[in-house]
Amino acid sequence: MGENIQGMTELEAANKALDAIKCLCRDLGIPEKLRDIKATEDKLPEMAKLCVEAGYNRWNPRHSTYNDFLTLFQQAY
Repeated sequence: MGENIQGMTELEAANKALDAIKCLCRDLGIPEKLRDIKATEDKLPEMAKLCVEAGYNRWNPRHSTYNDFLTLFQQAY
């Protein structure tokens, strides 16, 4: 991410990376919340179902269930 993490703990470095990602998203004009792009809460279950059906677990090192996707979308809403 181009951030100086020398002397930081792993957790501090991870937080620095998150801050850099948030800054990049702001710079690119990427909305922070799903509601900011007009997603509606009633569509979140369908979105989670589509993610499972799309087979994202093929390349994701962490297996994600329908409930994982739904929780992620609820938190991002």
